[in-house]
Order: sequence, then C-alpha cells, then structure tokens
Amino acid sequence: MLNKNIKQILNAEINPEEFFASRSAAPWHKQIAGVCIWFCAAALLLLLSYQAPASFNFGSQHELTDYGSLYGSALLANLHVNPYRDNALVYHTKDIDRHGLGTPLQGATVKAINLNPPVVLYPFRVLARLTPDRSYIVWVAISVALFIASVLLILKMYPAEKLRIRILWILALGSVWYTFHLGQIYMVLLLCTSVAWMALRSQNWLIAGISIGIICAIKPNFMVWPGLLVVGRSKKIGFTAFATTALLSAIPLFLQGWGIYREWIIACRGFNGYELPGNASLLAFSSRAGIPQVGFVLTIILLAAATLWIFITKPDALYTSEIGILAALIAGPISWLGYTILLVPVMYGKKMDSLMRIGCVLLCIPVWVAVANADTSRLTYILLWSPNLYAVSLLAYSAVRAGAYREACAGSPAAAQKLPRAGKNFSRIPLETQWKVQSFVPSKN
Repeated sequence: MLNKNIKQILNAEINPEEFFASRSAAPWHKQIAGVCIWFCAAALLLLLSYQAPASFNFGSQHELTDYGSLYGSALLANLHVNPYRDNALVYHTKDIDRHGLGTPLQGATVKAINLNPPVVLYPFRVLARLTPDRSYIVWVAISVALFIASVLLILKMYPAEKLRIRILWILALGSVWYTFHLGQIYMVLLLCTSVAWMALRSQNWLIAGISIGIICAIKPNFMVWPGLLVVGRSKKIGFTAFATTALLSAIPLFLQGWGIYREWIIACRGFNGYELPGNASLLAFSSRAGIPQVGFVLTIILLAAATLWIFITKPDALYTSEIGILAALIAGPISWLGYTILLVPVMYGKKMDSLMRIGCVLLCIPVWVAVANADTSRLTYILLWSPNLYAVSLLAYSAVRAGAYREACAGSPAAAQKLPRAGKNFSRIPLETQWKVQSFVPSKN
C-alpha cells in the first residue's frame, strides 16, 4: 500500500502535503506542537540575546584568552623561535583542581599554549604583524564572515521553509559564541564541514575528501572520520582526505624541518589541561573523577566498536560521516565545546527524534553558565564541567538506533513530483533522488 502511495505522489496523482496531512495527528496535537515551536523560538531568541553581547567585547578589559595564545605562537614563529613555548600572551588558568584528586592529567596551573599543528600558524603569522587587539578584531570579523558563508551553504542544501526555524538553533548554539568570544578557529571547521556535507550529498568524493582532509590537518582528533570512511564503503573519500592531510602537514616539514613537529609534540605531551571546563571527552570526564585509566579503556573500546560496526554494516558516506564526527567528539582526548560546531551541517537537515532534540537543546547551554554552577562541590565538578558530553552521547545513541541517515526535507513537493518511479530498482536510483523521495515517507520511528 505504501509503495502504491509513493508511486501516486511521484506521478503527481496526489499532492504529498495533502496525503500526509490526512494522516496527521488530531488538531489539539497540532496546536500543542505549534505552541512548543513558538516557545522554543522565544527561548532561543532569549538565549541569543544573552550570549551575543557577552561574546563581542572589544573594550579595554577584554582578555585575548585563546586568541592570545595563538597570536603569541604566531609571533614567535615570525621570530624563528619555538612557537610552542610559554610567553606573555599565553592564557594561564589557576586553581582549577581544587575539587580534583591531583590526577596525572591535571595541574593547579594550566598554561593554555597553542596546540594547533604547525600548518595552522601560517595564516596567523600574517595577522601577527598587527597589534594583538587589532589582530583579534580582524580575526573575529573573518570568523563572522566564515559563519555567514557556512549558514548560506546550509540553507542552499536545505531550502525547505519548514526547516528555517532551525536557524535560531544555530544562532543559539554555545559553540558559536564560544568561538567568537575566545577568538578560536572553529569557524574554519564549520565552513569545511558544510562544504564536505554538500559534496557528500551530491556524491562529489573529491571535494568531500579535500574538505575533510583540511579539517583533519587543523584538528587531528577528527582523523577518526576519514578512517571510518576507509573502513566502510567510501574509500575514495577517506583516502583523498588522508592525502590532503598529509600534503598540508608536509608544508612545515619542507619549510622548517622536523624540528617544528618535535616542538609541537613536546607541547602536546606536556599539556595538563584535560580537565578544563568544556572538554567533553571520555578521558576528561574520567580524569575529573580521578580514574583517567578508565577513560583510556573506554575510548579504545568506543573506537574499536565504531570501526567494527562500520566494517560490518558498510553504511553510505553520509551516515558514516555522522558516526565519524560523533565518535571523534567523544573519543577526544580533547573535545572542546567549539568542536561540536561540526554538527551544525549534520543536524540541520536531519530527521530528528526526541533524543536528538534534547541533545540539540543541551548544545545551546553556554559553557560559562555550566561552569558557574559546576564549581561548588566535588560531584558537580565531575558531572557538570562538560554538559556537551551528554548532548553528544544522546546524539550518538540516537544515530545508532535510528539507522541510516535520514533527512527531514531534501526538497519541495514540486521537486518530488518530478522524480522517477520507485519500484524494485529503487536502490539503483542516485542517493540524492532517494533522499528526496524519503522526505515524504513516514519514518518507522
């Protein structure tokens, strides 16, 4: 019966909106859903009005925080000295372990030295020719432009009007304003992820691989993503990503030699800030509890399980990418709130269930709100310093439970009417076409 109805929709015999409207819930359910949507929209606007003014503070009292560490590193690189050593611009935090157990991964004072790979320093060496404050303002302006470009790409991928309400969710995300406030580089990751997602949807493996490779060159934590693509059935994308990462990472080798990587590795090994607020990896969570060894074991089990599952099931590139991003966020070892910005293109057009909606709401909690209430006791120190861990865990569980990646609305009813018939050879229809058909098929969930 369902196949017959699909054929009628595709042959323009019935209007898909009218077809599914006839099977919708009772009117009072619609009214409750409408009230909930407006309530969520108002809450997101309120959250946006709270976060935006706190993030753009260019006054004399503004601290450069993370951008100061990055700027200082680039400045040292211009002077041809070790860019990964401590300096006056590095952001220092003190007394963050008063509820901790003095684990090997944490210290009372953390030197937040720039830990980005050497290739990241080259564009900032240009910005380091400006004064720190001017350089910060220029970088924030660039980040805003990258953010706008990313949102426009996402809207181009998913033009359906019923998804526009999710723009408010993007604007209310804690990772967005966290990035602006700290002067971090995460908007580059957002743009690359948006380009990669668009390329994956159109099955352009070259552009997808290059975009993913750039992400991995900037943040090696996400090497899990192309690794799972290689293990699955999207080997071209995965190998292209690895090749792109290798080529970009080789630039400092040719220009500066092995020494720059030796200095970077020493800085990474000496970092003692795994328990800092916002780090949502399993390793960070277990370290706050005083049992970092458990975090190591759980991380290995998680990665092994994800690899084995992808190897056996061989899902498509979109679903593998979703699992790869989520696994990288949980596995860490460093997974700041800003890293969750990679989920924006993934979640914007996705068909969601209740767990995913809860996870997306949790991602809107500003990290400084959680920290203000998490530093009161030993228990809150363990449980509340990384609220995004719970959000990502919910999204990961829901993604595994739901199965293949399903888009909420890949096109308009008019576009669906022009699609070919879905018969026995439905699996041979290009993926882009399948997604448009599935947009109007009720989910089993």
